[in-house]
Amino acid sequence: MKLVLAGSVGLCGVLREAEKPENAALLRQIFPARFLAHWEKDAAAQLAAERPCDAEIREDLSEGVFAALWRLGEKAGCGFTVRMEALALSPYTTEIAEALDLDPYLLPGSGYAALREEPGAGERVIGETTPGAARVVESGDRKRYLVPPERTVKDR
Repeated sequence: MKLVLAGSVGLCGVLREAEKPENAALLRQIFPARFLAHWEKDAAAQLAAERPCDAEIREDLSEGVFAALWRLGEKAGCGFTVRMEALALSPYTTEIAEALDLDPYLLPGSGYAALREEPGAGERVIGETTPGAARVVESGDRKRYLVPPERTVKDR
């Protein structure tokens, strides 16, 4: 079975953090106004493009993509391997998160992760299920084993 993702990793968390007055001031110091205007337009377009999910086994990204993937594995009773590069962060999300010293993979996103035989409209394949319980994120030849979200999601 394939793991699919639709939506934007970390987008909602980065938007929320950027709205805080101290962070908004910092971002205005770091980035040109044009960059921030493009980011806001891009974020609005990503949020507007969201589609409902009809997959039986799915998790929204409201607690971060890693938390959603963990819970998806729990629901399905399986392990999985996910390719980090398939998670594909928006360049804007990456830049803003880096400027604010945030890990976008632990921040709320928009959209969902789901299990399907084949991806639906607006979904991209990010990995596959595996026998056993190991939940692995691969980046090149490096592997990261996910832990339950209670141990990864910071109090935000």
